[in-house]
Amino acid sequence: MAANERLPRYLRVTGQIRAAVLAGTFGERLPPENELAIKYRISRMTLRRAVAALAEEGLLESRHGAGTFVRAGAAQARTVALLVAPDMAIHHEDMFHQQLVLSLMYGCAGRGWMLRIAPSAADLGARLGAGRGAAVSGCIAIAFGAEDQHLLGAIPVPIISVDGEPLAGASAVLPDNIGGATAAVARVVALGHRRIAHLAGAAGKLAGRERRDGYFAAMAQAGLAVGDGSVIQGAFRFEDGYAAMQRWWLQPVRPTAVFCANDMMAIGAARWAAEHGVRVGYDVSIIGCDGLLVSSLLWPSISTLALDFAVHAANVLDAVADDERGGIRRTPLRLVERDSTGPPRQ
Repeated sequence: MAANERLPRYLRVTGQIRAAVLAGTFGERLPPENELAIKYRISRMTLRRAVAALAEEGLLESRHGAGTFVRAGAAQARTVALLVAPDMAIHHEDMFHQQLVLSLMYGCAGRGWMLRIAPSAADLGARLGAGRGAAVSGCIAIAFGAEDQHLLGAIPVPIISVDGEPLAGASAVLPDNIGGATAAVARVVALGHRRIAHLAGAAGKLAGRERRDGYFAAMAQAGLAVGDGSVIQGAFRFEDGYAAMQRWWLQPVRPTAVFCANDMMAIGAARWAAEHGVRVGYDVSIIGCDGLLVSSLLWPSISTLALDFAVHAANVLDAVADDERGGIRRTPLRLVERDSTGPPRQ
């Protein structure tokens, strides 16, 4: 089911016309009423209701005997809504999404756009459906899992899923999780490692599953077995890395390299190692993922799959500008080697 399929017809058309106006599709004046009714396959009465809602927003104005016009400046400026998944909204310490939101803010400012942070999907849908508030040309939905997608059904504008499950009828912008993870494992294999463990991210999040898939793919390509206890399920938290490294180091056969699904877990693993006399980059190699600044400030500094947040944000905003309603854009992850990786010593 498409993200906005359950909306009343006039609200769906209102969102489609709003996006077209903000994209400059119609220029200064909308086509005649009969042409628009045919284009959107609706009655004139439904069309008039949608146009009236956009006029209340201040996006359009009707001139008696002349037609319907785009208000001056409306097609040049954009307001983009931002939503975060319910579980992410309570984890304010999540440094990855802090950096992502900041990059989206800077990206919007650079384009002369407004970024409107919505308290919830229900609130945003109600405001847009009632024609209240600033016109919104698209909605950026961050880290929505499959269990939360139904919450987006009341939003009558194009939805861009970022670092979350792709939505039917919407587009998605995601890191190249599988490609990056495969490259990270291939690199430690090239350094000579054969016992390579993986600390997986949250099972309910796409990034966790894809990075896990990349690990398994790279191990298979290298002809390496994944030993018992080599894969531990985490949830992207510092404490997951700390606990996982402790478990691995108590095993009779220890890994010589560890690929963690994000930087915070890699930092947690390195912290346990430092506290227990395990030399990171010598006794064990550790690679994280995300490219957080903090990973470069520690000693030893943490090797990582770095996401260029500015490029990632630009991909998201390009998808909004292009009024995309399907397809997936991938942002590359670049392997940055630091002190935490080296040849195996065991």
